[in-house]
Amino acid sequence: MLYVKYRYQDTVKVKFLKNLDVVSCTALSLYNIIKQYFNDNNVRLERMIMWTSDGAEVMLGKYNGVQARLKVDSPFLLEQHCVTHREALATKQAFAKVSYMSKVEGIVKAIYNHFSRSSTRQENLKDIFCVLDQKEIRMKRVHDIRWLSLGEAVTAIVRSYDVLVAYFSGESKSGKDPTAMGILSAITTYRDLLGKLNSLNKALQERNIRPSDAGRSVKRTIDSLRERYLTAADDAITWGPSMQKLLSRLPDMTELHGNKEESQKLFTSDVKHLVSELNINLQHRFPDTAFVNNFDIFVPALFPEERSVLYGVDQIEELYRRYRTLLPAEDLETISDEWDDLKYCLKESYLNCSQEEFCLDLTVDPVKRQQYPNMAILAEMCLVMAASSAEVERGFSQTNLIKTKQRNRLSAQHLDMLLRVKLCYTGLQSLDATKVYNNWLQAKRRRLIFDNPHSSDSESDMDC
Repeated sequence: MLYVKYRYQDTVKVKFLKNLDVVSCTALSLYNIIKQYFNDNNVRLERMIMWTSDGAEVMLGKYNGVQARLKVDSPFLLEQHCVTHREALATKQAFAKVSYMSKVEGIVKAIYNHFSRSSTRQENLKDIFCVLDQKEIRMKRVHDIRWLSLGEAVTAIVRSYDVLVAYFSGESKSGKDPTAMGILSAITTYRDLLGKLNSLNKALQERNIRPSDAGRSVKRTIDSLRERYLTAADDAITWGPSMQKLLSRLPDMTELHGNKEESQKLFTSDVKHLVSELNINLQHRFPDTAFVNNFDIFVPALFPEERSVLYGVDQIEELYRRYRTLLPAEDLETISDEWDDLKYCLKESYLNCSQEEFCLDLTVDPVKRQQYPNMAILAEMCLVMAASSAEVERGFSQTNLIKTKQRNRLSAQHLDMLLRVKLCYTGLQSLDATKVYNNWLQAKRRRLIFDNPHSSDSESDMDC
């Protein structure tokens, strides 16, 4: 499934392009299909700036992956491992390295299964919500392929904490459910930590997010986690509000949870270990040395408060070295002088603008494009760089909704048409019904039957 990010006039768009009919899943086969599609539609591959996909070897393999083969046709192509996939992998690896926290997902699944498989248990839980005068909250299912599902499931458990405690306490003491005691001992979860990760994940799924935006979002999350969980002494943590609320309940449940101090020590050691591993994984997967970070010079908010002659000089040099055959500048000195003029204009006129607003104005405004031709080309590259393939994942979700078990014989062509209607639909106001009818009529020979009492038999039965 192909998506494209491009600039159209003064707007940056991300659109569904084509559901390709794939015969083989090898890198060579995928490359040939993609190249053939672009050639058939008169699109020059050398104009492709970035290739973004998941981290599969067939896609991003250094020597034989699809991106490596595309670089033969487009030497300026940058490969990008989807930032949302990277964040999910970093989180998964961090959880796997902490023995206690690796069980959290299983615990959450156990709580969901405990209620989903019994209508009696669901009714009992609902009764406790009513008794405690709380709004009923449904337990959430954890989906392995949905990035936010674990955090949402944990949030549902934390918000239902009082009700779950009352339910499992009753079940344990009555002896009705032998697994209730074990589940209750692991209900305490880390909603604050997962909340930060979910917030980061949602930011990385934004439609027009650029690689440099993603890097800054990850850095803010790393700094926030470090400040909250790792700056205190070895035996202490500055717990978030949700965790403080959970810990305050432990003294009233020593029979079920054990000693409060022992519980806090367990939480402290596990959470510190988890956050340390998480920060290490995020830093490894989002390095500050990435080439795309050179485009941060086009972010007005990052411009230094005091005028600096040296600001952006190194980044401009790196960009010139890579794209010099695409730029009209004859040498590095020419483009450096152009940047020197532009950055003071940026400071004075665009300080409150976003990177997209600044780059669009520089690209679209004919006066500025003529005045800063090299910067306009670099700004346009920055605009169309795609950091995430989340939009493609949404396309896959729509595919699963359309091509169900009952419609498994849908061809790739028909599936592409249905996806185009679903994903590119703009409303009936812009639909030309006559044009649609004529296209349908001309697609193949059709037998048209007109229900007209005044027409003859020969007129009412026509082959077209």
